[in-house]
Amino acid sequence: MKRKRSMTGLIAVAVGLVSVFSAQAQNTWSGTGDWFANTANWSGGLPMADDVVIIAAGSNLQLTNNTPALTSLTMQGGTLTCSKWATAINATTVTLNGGTVTCTGPFDETAGSSNRVYITCTDFFLASVASINVAEKGYEGGWGSGDGKGPGGSLAGGAPPGAGHGGKGGPHGANSGAPNGAIYGLTNAPTAPGSGSGGWGSVGHGGHGGGAVRIAATGAVAVNGTINVNGGASFNQSGVSGGGSGGSIYISCNTFSGTNGLLAANGGAAGTHGWSPGGGAGGRIAVDYSPVAQANLPVKPTVTFSANRGTANSGHLGESGTLFFKDDADLSGLLAGGTPVFGNAATSWTLQNLTVSGEVSIPAGLNLYVTDDLVLTNAGVLYVYADATNGVTPAYGALVSVGSDLVVYTNSWIYPVSNPTNGGSARFTVGNLTVPTANAGMDASGRGWQGAQPGAATKHGWGPGRGLGGTYPQGGGYGGRGGNTTAPGNVYGVSNQPPVSAGSGGGAYENNPSSWAGNGGGLIWIEAVRMVTLNGELLADGKVGYHISNLNSGGSGGGIYITCSTLAGNGTLSVKGANGGGHHLSAGGGGGRILVFRKSGDPLTNVFFTGGTIPSATAGAAGSVHWELISPAGTVISIK
Repeated sequence: MKRKRSMTGLIAVAVGLVSVFSAQAQNTWSGTGDWFANTANWSGGLPMADDVVIIAAGSNLQLTNNTPALTSLTMQGGTLTCSKWATAINATTVTLNGGTVTCTGPFDETAGSSNRVYITCTDFFLASVASINVAEKGYEGGWGSGDGKGPGGSLAGGAPPGAGHGGKGGPHGANSGAPNGAIYGLTNAPTAPGSGSGGWGSVGHGGHGGGAVRIAATGAVAVNGTINVNGGASFNQSGVSGGGSGGSIYISCNTFSGTNGLLAANGGAAGTHGWSPGGGAGGRIAVDYSPVAQANLPVKPTVTFSANRGTANSGHLGESGTLFFKDDADLSGLLAGGTPVFGNAATSWTLQNLTVSGEVSIPAGLNLYVTDDLVLTNAGVLYVYADATNGVTPAYGALVSVGSDLVVYTNSWIYPVSNPTNGGSARFTVGNLTVPTANAGMDASGRGWQGAQPGAATKHGWGPGRGLGGTYPQGGGYGGRGGNTTAPGNVYGVSNQPPVSAGSGGGAYENNPSSWAGNGGGLIWIEAVRMVTLNGELLADGKVGYHISNLNSGGSGGGIYITCSTLAGNGTLSVKGANGGGHHLSAGGGGGRILVFRKSGDPLTNVFFTGGTIPSATAGAAGSVHWELISPAGTVISIK
């Protein structure tokens, strides 16, 4: 009996030790202060290695040095602010159930100080009500006559350009000497903060760049909340300063998942002054996972990725940033902006569904396959860049294949961009194409063969109907001849049968090295299995010559080629040739070609294929339009 009591006593002691250990291991922060200096705010004293750390709701905590290697760190709410570049949150598991993790900033790199959010862990979880927010915590924007900071910072002055990062910043307005903010950083491992825009005068404060977030996980990363590294808007939105560029998000992990999460690295908006400052460029986002482990996930992520450019007056927009994925796995959910880049150099990208609500660019060499629906909404923009083609196999430079419905809602646009020196163009194969309202559709205007460029050895345009340069530069030709008093741009193609091509560029005045002629219209190529409903616009007009001395000629209209079962709607088709510069020695481009083959449906009435009419003495000729009813499948035609 005595021995038995002794064993009971040992067990009691052991239980007591476990209780003491548990109390020490679970260490809760509450209140406000520095992690290392305000130790009284910790329930168990300064955290040690292997502790279980909890940050209570309503608290405010500053992290000025690395945490020990914790078993876990869990935020229930409040704010955790990181400072210094190397400061890291180290834990086996990091769970943000609420609250916000941020960093100090913005900063001036010349002072040698910078900050970011840096998390090293095995597993990371971000709940829907939690966030990592370092918007405007990158390089400073300029105040007054101060330049924007950072490698993509823009110069100060009247209407400064936007800051650059994943793309170039938006171009300047009145400040003709300032270049766009530059592109910098790595696509597949971005770590740099966004840059600031230059300021102007006493009221112009350029937008700050977005901050940097690095999550280095060896296991699972789940993002149900928001990670925000957006660049800042011009501080005086009625003024003339530009937007800061988006920052960077770099996540490495074994698997990536999330439901309705958001990763945002958008550029900042420019001021709205009529001098037109530039918008900030999008930043960079990279998710580096194990392709094998990712493919085995039972549920695909539905996370929004956005590296959109900042808003600005028309013509002064920056470029969108980049979205890097380890392979072409279906990670999209919603693409709100950016240019996808794949680590496995994929030439095709297959998604079940895709919704575009910002600006997304499909680069040359990448074909897009959407199994079900592709939808553009909320002023969404999709650029499709075509690669060069040999014109035989394949006869297109890019493919967008949509298994069911391609829908383009109000204020949303698809911009097919032909290869400027080869003419390779984008082909769209769809179940149904629907453009339900006006001010929406596809616009390939000025996105065909290139016009004569500044600094070129000759001032000739590109394309089969190119306009030749000289004292009397020719307009580009296609369905109609390009204008010229001596030798017009050539006509090519056939009016009533495919293939349909992009339009040709105009020629430029030979005695001005800065002369720049108009591009031809691109090609809109749609093959619909079922129905095309068009109440919006399909545009492939030529582009007018750049008006240096008004001597440069316009590009020809491009091409529109549609095949479908049923055609409906009251929309617009346009392949107009562009006007010349206006000088009597310049010339207009010829009209393009339209071919529509359908089994049923009346021709549309809003159809334009005229040549450029200015100057009238050297106007381009009209192009062609052809409507044809084709026999339904199974029709037997008997000839006696």
